[in-house]
Amino acid sequence: MADGARNDVLGQKAQAAQRAYEARGMSLSKALRRALSRTADVLWDLALVTQSVTVEMLDQDEVVEALGPRDLLILLDGPEGALGLASVDRQVLTGVVEVQTIQQVTQMPVEEDRLLTQTDAAMMAPLIDGALTRLADTMEGHPLHLQLDGYRFGAMLEDSRAAGLILDAAGYRAFRAEIDLALGRRRGRMTLFLPERKPRQDTPEAGRGVGPHEERLSRVAARLDAKLARITMPKRDSTRRCKPNSTKARTARTR
Repeated sequence: MADGARNDVLGQKAQAAQRAYEARGMSLSKALRRALSRTADVLWDLALVTQSVTVEMLDQDEVVEALGPRDLLILLDGPEGALGLASVDRQVLTGVVEVQTIQQVTQMPVEEDRLLTQTDAAMMAPLIDGALTRLADTMEGHPLHLQLDGYRFGAMLEDSRAAGLILDAAGYRAFRAEIDLALGRRRGRMTLFLPERKPRQDTPEAGRGVGPHEERLSRVAARLDAKLARITMPKRDSTRRCKPNSTKARTARTR
């Protein structure tokens, strides 16, 4: 292997180890703050500060109740058919649209009754996709990485009723982020709802759990038969060399 290729491989391993080390010591709240701020800065040179993040578990009904009646609702496509949801209030939505259309965030009044469109949802897609990707990458090596990885913008939903019909997981992890845009010109909230997913059988998380029948099976007697070696010899030699009750004699009689 060439020195350049070897250094590249070693560099990738070092970066993976560093991410795993950082993930073990980083909370979900801090990771989401960094993901949102970094994404807004890279995309639009926008100063986005997350003032606070709360993380909690909700069931389906609690998710629907948490959706604002005037919020923009976006379906998130996840791995293996998993579906999440993003809820964005009008202040955050307006600021993101402004920075992409007029290159600045204003303090003009927000039209709370304006009908939201697919264009509004498409304007939010870069921030949502970038933040979700960075969040999952930052938490690589964390026990919850499986719950965060693989989500991206899907489609706009009309209202909370449509969301209630689509969401099908038993539980959801809700990330509520209070966001400050452009040094306080706009302040609002964005919430991500990601479903609780069962670990796949081929992932490290799957092998660390306790099986449903472990306690019962641990009390069952088990017999282990092992074949240490196989010796081939003529039958007349085996009857002469082996004692009647020996293992070799029993093996010879069965041939």
